[in-house]
Amino acid sequence: MIPIFYQPENAWAADCIPFFHDGTYYLYYLLDWRDKEGHGEGTPWYLVTTRDMVHFTEYGEMLARGTADAQDLYVFTGSVVQGLGQFHIFYTGHNHHLSALGKPAQGIMHAVSDDLLHWRKLPADTFCAPEPLYERHDWRDPFVFWNDEAREYWMLLAARQPGGPSRRLCLPRRERRLCPRAHPRADAGRPRALVGALLRRLWPDGPRRGSAPRPAHHPPLGHALS
Repeated sequence: MIPIFYQPENAWAADCIPFFHDGTYYLYYLLDWRDKEGHGEGTPWYLVTTRDMVHFTEYGEMLARGTADAQDLYVFTGSVVQGLGQFHIFYTGHNHHLSALGKPAQGIMHAVSDDLLHWRKLPADTFCAPEPLYERHDWRDPFVFWNDEAREYWMLLAARQPGGPSRRLCLPRRERRLCPRAHPRADAGRPRALVGALLRRLWPDGPRRGSAPRPAHHPPLGHALS
């Protein structure tokens, strides 16, 4: 009997990050053992692929968790995009132990791959919330997409103003804006410069017809099943 929902053996799958490429759905997810004594602390990214959402192929670990003093002890949620002949993951590096040392518990991090199966982290691309504009420990869940109207790549992420409710923060390639109901600030600090530099480096001219280095769209399931 084929189970309806995929579950890794002796563990739990959390926060699925889907990416569609060449007829295959790549389903990255956070592997949670919930067994600190047996497996240690932290969560890595694992991968299963499928063409029909019924049969799955397991590939194991894709992004390893960091050490106890690393920003990405917990490799938390992010997104996958394609550009300039490579694939890119922007993800949340979370380590609540760092807050006791006066450091941000969360940061946006970057990894690259040539085949979606073997990933290399780029620690130098890490950036954290600009203080005092935003709360240092709430800076997560990056999602990069092409904004056709603005003609540039944007990164969405979850942020929180000090003492205020959560907001969705938009970081375009050339400027930083806040989504509706948040209050724009003129100076976005280091994230503006770093995100802008990252996205310009990956896609300096935006999508180009024929060789467009833009995020792959995720077609509806009917596309894969038809």
